[in-house]
Amino acid sequence: MYLDKASIIKGDKSHRVWTMRSYSKARVTPDGKAYRSVKAMHTYACDERTTVLLAQVYYPDAMGKGEVVGNYKYEKFAPEDIIPDSPFDHALGAVCVP
Repeated sequence: MYLDKASIIKGDKSHRVWTMRSYSKARVTPDGKAYRSVKAMHTYACDERTTVLLAQVYYPDAMGKGEVVGNYKYEKFAPEDIIPDSPFDHALGAVCVP
């Protein structure tokens, strides 16, 4: 997972950031379109060590190349606990630097 440090938006108790994840084999979006990379915006709550998915943008090629095949915005997802040594844990560490 690649983190766009330039996209970090710091708030009082949480921070938002865009990440990019590419896959070697095509996957399928929720509406059935093939994609090989997904850009996602999450909110990270530093003290609680949780994350909430806010949006996803799907691309047909690796590293966000090609015309967007899907664009989803989410509301009211419950915060998810961040598992130690997961990609989200590494993102939390980068986003929540004092």
